[in-house]
This record gives sequence, structure tokens and C-alpha cells, in this order.
Amino acid sequence: MRLLEAGVRADLPLDAVRTQFAKANAVETAGLALVYYPLGPPLALQAEFDAKPIPTVHGFEQDIWVSWIASLEVEVDEETVSYHGHEVLDIDAIEDYLHRDIGVLGSGGVLGVDTREVWDTDKEIAAIKRASSRWTHLYYDVYLQMLRG
Repeated sequence: MRLLEAGVRADLPLDAVRTQFAKANAVETAGLALVYYPLGPPLALQAEFDAKPIPTVHGFEQDIWVSWIASLEVEVDEETVSYHGHEVLDIDAIEDYLHRDIGVLGSGGVLGVDTREVWDTDKEIAAIKRASSRWTHLYYDVYLQMLRG
């Protein structure tokens, strides 16, 4: 808000705002400020902003796929969990994309499960379980925190 009061345009890109902020901070630090604008609160806000991880487009797409794989877990009743959605992971176009292109499946993928074997039902179920666990972490520790600000 202080930056806006000091004349910084509201439609500036974030890098330009940071540049203006750095200039104002340098002036105030040097004791040359003609007008006093306390920079403590904006500095704290900037530190909080910089501390929050912002996923890359690739990472965000991986998270979307992890969420989708986690949704393949189907609860039949309170005591039994069924995984009949695992066959979807066997569709070649999906499986190849998740292994080769986006890096969700495979031993080096974010889930660390390689489902490319012929009889891979157990590994597909393992991928769903890992996706469920990972998505729980991502939802509560990353995305919900981003929404809360």
C-alpha cells in the first residue's frame, strides 16, 4: 500500500514492483528519504511471499496427475477399499505420458513406481496408494496454504 501511495503504478509486473521497492529501501536505508515510509511491514510481507514455494508449470501438472491417480481409489464400504480404477493406468497413451513425458510414474518419477510391466496390477495399486498419500500432503501443506494466503 505504501508503494502505491509513493506513486508506484498498480499494474506493474512483480519484478518492476520489486525494483521500485529496492530503490525506496536503498533511499530509506541511506537516510536520504524526504518522506518517511516505514518499510518494516512490506519487508516482512516480501519475506513471507518469497518463502512460499510457487510450483512450476511442470510441477503443477504433475500435481494434477497425482490428484487424478489418487482419485482412482474407490471405497466400496467402510472396511473394504477397491482399486478397479487401476486399469486406467494400463492404457498405453496415459501410461507412456505419465512415465516418459511428465515424470509421475517410473522409478525416477514423483511416485517412484514403474507400472510398465505386463502383469503390473500390484504396482498400479501401489501407485494409487502413493498418489493418495502424496496428494494428501500436497493438498494440506501446499495448495490449501496458498489459498489461505
